[in-house]
Amino acid sequence: MEKLKLYFGKKKLKILDFGSGIGTRSFIYAKRNDVTLVEINKKLLDFSEWRFKKYNLKGEFYNKLPKNRKFDLIVLLDVIGHLMEPIKIISELCDSLKKQGILRISFDNLEYSWAGGIHRNKEINFHKLLVEKGLTKINSNYYKKV
Repeated sequence: MEKLKLYFGKKKLKILDFGSGIGTRSFIYAKRNDVTLVEINKKLLDFSEWRFKKYNLKGEFYNKLPKNRKFDLIVLLDVIGHLMEPIKIISELCDSLKKQGILRISFDNLEYSWAGGIHRNKEINFHKLLVEKGLTKINSNYYKKV
């Protein structure tokens, strides 16, 4: 399967973990790839950076999307419902994908708001937006830039 080749292939990938939280996914990816973490919560980002240093892993840490960078894989898991400007961010992420790059995306439960309205954006057709940005759906959680 194509996505497994992406993770376990011989090529070192440039990976962006957007909304990285405490960096668990990035921690795993960083063992074989170049990883960039983006997390707006400073405490979570600082913890990720500490964790990487403790285990001698390299990563780049940002509180917003770095400009003029291209990635082989962008991971965006359970983040969309928290974005204030989802269309803008999704567009920027799509522009940050290399040709043939993969966007791994999952949608948090947009119907459920457990924190006083924190989940929003359920009226946006994200699939249509991704296709308009030049991505092709591989399966329910993966899109490829063509």
